[in-house]
Amino acid sequence: MIYADYAYYSGKFGGSAVSENDFPVLALKASEYMDAVTFDRLKDGIPENFAENISRCCCELVENIQKFGGLQTTGNGAVSSEKIGSYSVDYQSTAEQISTFSALYRLSDDVVRRYLGRSGLLYRGTY
Repeated sequence: MIYADYAYYSGKFGGSAVSENDFPVLALKASEYMDAVTFDRLKDGIPENFAENISRCCCELVENIQKFGGLQTTGNGAVSSEKIGSYSVDYQSTAEQISTFSALYRLSDDVVRRYLGRSGLLYRGTY
């Protein structure tokens, strides 16, 4: 289940960093992450009193995934830069990719805790 659509993102959330074409794929990834950290508790139905927080959380996660380039990868690693004149492409090293994904997960955990921390949907043993 996807917890926010582009109409909500561009309207109520006021987002503009993600295009309408990219939003569905990024929202699916964000929603899958939310399902993982809530132990699929949202699949049983969204608690009405937290519906707004759940949608806002999804939108912010979408922007973070977009910002960190969570979808732009090739067989050699994530593209870190490209140049058109005298075509040139640079790829992130494995260490850079790990650092990027670690930063994305830390930021995502902070976002989820901010929006859903008092909802009872998360594991209570997190710090």
